[in-house]
Amino acid sequence: MNEKASPLMPESATQALVTQAPSAKLSINRRWLYMLGGLFMVLVAGVAVGEYLGWPFLAGPLARELTAKLERRVSFSANENAESKVSIRFLGGLRLNSPLLEIAAPSWSKAPHLLLANDVVLELRYIDIWRAYRDEPLRIKRLQANSLDAHLERLTDGRASWQFGKKSTSNNPVAIPTFGRLQVNKGVLSYKDVPLQTSIDADFSLVNGEHSDSKADAIDTSANTFLKANATGYYHKLPLKFELVSSGTVSTKTISTKTASPKIAPMTQNSADHSDKVSQAIDAKNIAIKQLDSNGSDIKDKVESIPITLDLKAKVGRAALTFKGTAANALNMTDFAGHFDLKGPSMAAVGDLFGVTLPTTAEFNTGGLINKQGGVWRVKVDNLDIGASHLNGDFRYATSTYDADKSIPLLSGTLGGSKLLLTDLGPAFGTVPSAVKRVKMLPTRPFDLASLRAMDADISVDIKYVDLNTSFLEPLRPLRGHLQLKSGILSLRDLDARTAEGRLWGNLSLDGRGSKALWDSNLRWDGVKLERWVKQVRDDGLPPYISGRLNGQAVLKGQGISTAEILATLSGNIRSELQDGAVSHFVIEVAGLDLAQAMGVLFKGDESLPVQCGIFDLIAKEGVFRPHVMVVDTKDSAVWVDGSLSLATEALNLRAIVMPKDFSPLTLRAPLQIRGSFANPEVSLEKQPIGIKLASSLFLGLLNPLAALIPLFDNGDTKEAKSRAAGCEALMHRSLNKPLTAQ
Repeated sequence: MNEKASPLMPESATQALVTQAPSAKLSINRRWLYMLGGLFMVLVAGVAVGEYLGWPFLAGPLARELTAKLERRVSFSANENAESKVSIRFLGGLRLNSPLLEIAAPSWSKAPHLLLANDVVLELRYIDIWRAYRDEPLRIKRLQANSLDAHLERLTDGRASWQFGKKSTSNNPVAIPTFGRLQVNKGVLSYKDVPLQTSIDADFSLVNGEHSDSKADAIDTSANTFLKANATGYYHKLPLKFELVSSGTVSTKTISTKTASPKIAPMTQNSADHSDKVSQAIDAKNIAIKQLDSNGSDIKDKVESIPITLDLKAKVGRAALTFKGTAANALNMTDFAGHFDLKGPSMAAVGDLFGVTLPTTAEFNTGGLINKQGGVWRVKVDNLDIGASHLNGDFRYATSTYDADKSIPLLSGTLGGSKLLLTDLGPAFGTVPSAVKRVKMLPTRPFDLASLRAMDADISVDIKYVDLNTSFLEPLRPLRGHLQLKSGILSLRDLDARTAEGRLWGNLSLDGRGSKALWDSNLRWDGVKLERWVKQVRDDGLPPYISGRLNGQAVLKGQGISTAEILATLSGNIRSELQDGAVSHFVIEVAGLDLAQAMGVLFKGDESLPVQCGIFDLIAKEGVFRPHVMVVDTKDSAVWVDGSLSLATEALNLRAIVMPKDFSPLTLRAPLQIRGSFANPEVSLEKQPIGIKLASSLFLGLLNPLAALIPLFDNGDTKEAKSRAAGCEALMHRSLNKPLTAQ
């Protein structure tokens, strides 16, 4: 017997209660399990039924929730009172099927809607929804519509119609959603961007799909991407028109050997036209590959590896572009390669469209190969014709987003060619052709200093022939150098040019970091044959007017916002010496107004007089050049030049004095004056010495006709001439042993 049992209860009853208590608890637990299991089964069945039916009763709440979140009216039916045919599914991601989807335009917009689509299929992954919630660009797994009408707008203050929630004040383009698969049988797009001064209306149809990793898809070489678009409007206020056809994916082997007949997802309309466009696009890729040469093998590999074929024709203003090649994605255009042809009114105008700093030039026409991989562009230019110039090059352009070490883009590569005329680059230096006679000759067009700070550049230059835009000077053959643009400083380093059997070398730089450009130049020349460098037209058998080898150096600095302003502020020195020189005897006598000896030279024939000393040393200060010494000394005479030449006012005030060393019976011997402006120079004789001689001759002629010749006799100034000749030789010797330095 249990000692603790109640004395009022039999022992058997107590034992029964003890055994029944656990059974009751077990029964209660089982009932709860059955209830929970049944509830779970009901829930699963409900979810299954809901997924099967597409949760039609959620269409209204979903539209209202989206309206509240987007702050735009969202509708799945043209008639809100009509029965909704929307189906929504949540398993494996969010999937929406609707006969209609309309998203209203923002309140500030006059557009009828932001988006209106029919027969819509939308799929979103939950991870993409989470990323979009964290302000990352939205990625849509699949969006399909039979028709789509979209109106995209952006205002000056940064508000964009495709931007929901908080508003941006940035002028940079807002990120547009990316798509895993996008299919629109018939699309209409209106895009207006006030900051970019752009308005585009486009019609398009497309299928853009991702690659599959399945073996079945890997074996299938049919195309799963197609895009056809036509657009008109204006871009940066310039008229725009383009046509684009893109299709793929096609296996590399199929394309590189023969034209394939790829298939594509049904477009429901224009299937025959679509098939033709696919064939055309494949042909475009074959053309791009065949046009590659050995130098473009790296780009050729990119063309063969990228799956989507592209055929583009575009016009923006007077610029026209055609492209045949391939791309990784028909919509994002992050990676593409192929052959291009481009022409336009100026390289700078075309560079502005792509955000690349290029020089202002004459009209140009170019073609070659292009390859873009992410933020890196590679361009192999087969021909670049600017006016009458013929250039080529190989360039690499890396954006700042690609190279983390660079805050701005970098353009690098090589520039070559068979011929360059400076007139074709005239606008880059501020010159413009004009049929109107100009009062000022120096170009006043302001520099675009901001463009110098927009990117960096590192270009090797090797051009075989450079025309200096004058019929009097021999071209440079060749011209080599290292062109750099870094942090707003444009420089031409290691300049090495050859002309007239001589050499020109040195450095040039233009600092565009401030409000005014700072110019710095240090050039030297050696062994330049004057008789070749300065073109001289003379009859056969006659010597050149001047000959010899020219050596010298120029060290100059200036500042300004145009070529004219920089020249008007130049300071420094220009010094040059003539070695083994000779000058025309006739020129010396005419310059000295030695009529008798000039006539004698005409009768017996001209000859070259050896130049014993030839040097000019110009000192520049605030744009005004004054000769420290400028002399050509021969055994017959010495010619000295003094005065000034102002680049600030474009004024000439020079005087040439000829000092004969021998007797002449008939000479006026008066200084030669060069005055006026660069546009209208005036050459005259100093009137006072001539007037005195002629008056004396007239007076003496009244006394005796032979006496009239006495004032015209010239014994020469041998002592003065020899003194100056000695000074000239001393200066020449010093200049040869002491090069100029920057001041």
